Amino acid sequence: MDLEMSMSWIEWLNANHGLISAVATVVIAVFAIITAWLTKTLANENRLMRESGSEPKVVAYLATDSQQPHTINFVLANMGRGPAKNVEFTIEGDMNDFSAHDVSSTFTNQSGGRGTDLLPQGERIQSFFGIGPSLLASPPLRSFTAHITYEDLSGKTNESSHELDVAQLDWINWLERDH
Repeated sequence: MDLEMSMSWIEWLNANHGLISAVATVVIAVFAIITAWLTKTLANENRLMRESGSEPKVVAYLATDSQQPHTINFVLANMGRGPAKNVEFTIEGDMNDFSAHDVSSTFTNQSGGRGTDLLPQGERIQSFFGIGPSLLASPPLRSFTAHITYEDLSGKTNESSHELDVAQLDWINWLERDH
């Protein structure tokens, strides 16, 4: 019986070999298309990872000076993995409030300007912004926004905005109090 069954399968396969070849060809073609799509997707993800691994990310923040804790500096830092070119910033805030709190004339005479032609990865530039007790005097300097534009090495322009608030540095006033 097994021999008869084997023969019937062989006869069926011989009789339908064209259909079997066509189905196998379609299955192979579908797998080839899926493989091509997966390869393209993987290549795009690798490109995005490579680009993100070499793109600059310039941020702005306020920080105390390491030598003089009462001095507050405005800092532009490249936190990304690639150099930033043509870094510029503008300040959006109440310039009268800046003057009332003795903010450096660099920031009160103009609303921003050129930061630097090149800011390497992991580097920062800083500029004197003001003295903590003046900036934090009641009421403290109102928060303001720093808008930054910069380019990566391919010339693509990037932008970021950062809300800055001197109140985050209120620990300076804590140092002034008797404990």
